[in-house]
Amino acid sequence: MSHPHCLAAAGLAAAVVLLPAVSARPAPEPFHFVAFGDMPYDTPGDYARLQNVVEAINAAGPAFAIHVGDLKGGGRSCADETYARVRPYFDRIAPALIYTPGDNDWADCDRLVAGRFDTRERLAFLRREFFAAARSLGRSPVPVRRQSDGPAAGGLPENLQWEHGGIVFATLHVVGADDNLGDDRDEFEARRAANLAWIDEAFRRAAALDSPAIVLAYHADMFRPFASWIAFGGIRTALADAAAASGRQVLLVHGDGHPILWTDRSLRRAAGRRCRT
Repeated sequence: MSHPHCLAAAGLAAAVVLLPAVSARPAPEPFHFVAFGDMPYDTPGDYARLQNVVEAINAAGPAFAIHVGDLKGGGRSCADETYARVRPYFDRIAPALIYTPGDNDWADCDRLVAGRFDTRERLAFLRREFFAAARSLGRSPVPVRRQSDGPAAGGLPENLQWEHGGIVFATLHVVGADDNLGDDRDEFEARRAANLAWIDEAFRRAAALDSPAIVLAYHADMFRPFASWIAFGGIRTALADAAAASGRQVLLVHGDGHPILWTDRSLRRAAGRRCRT
């Protein structure tokens, strides 16, 4: 990325991402990480494919891996056993694994095909199962900062931060469809407020460390055409404004759209200006 005031968004199913250095600052040691998500889903071969991904990650030897949400399909039951079946695969990943939830993991659990679960109860279950401690998943877990451990009320345990190679990384709990706005507006509003605060905190952290770049990972494909402005407009504007003010490279990594790999190197600002890298 050549322009420091723009965002690059990458939608990933299973890919290795190399983050380039910013020429104005000393170059950190090169490293790579893996981002994948929206798996396993609903087809009979999905667990075999997930095992192939686990083996590929372990062979590649990345610094860490990020699962960007939807560890199950929308048509699969949200019973505890579904998550218990996925967890061993996460535990086989040799480096640290950071997970951020998708809509299928809790927000869509009230669907008939998913078992008509209470979505808030399923979200609480995810938090207990995957975010109970201030460390990542994987065979080589690393310490992470959970937003819920901060002094401000309303922080989310699944919103995480960590650093690697001088780069600030953070997850945001923003999920597909409409981010649960249509089903539970109170939950949506509280989580959006927490996400906005976490974006601000990530950029403050990067400024304090003089980090050359920030990487934010989340589930929703919120820059896709016709994405709900009501659901995602506040987050999109906050990201654009923070990136423009920071003078740092910003990489957004997300799932939801199920692409193999694509990178969108433009972002339309709230004021209508298109910035390019």
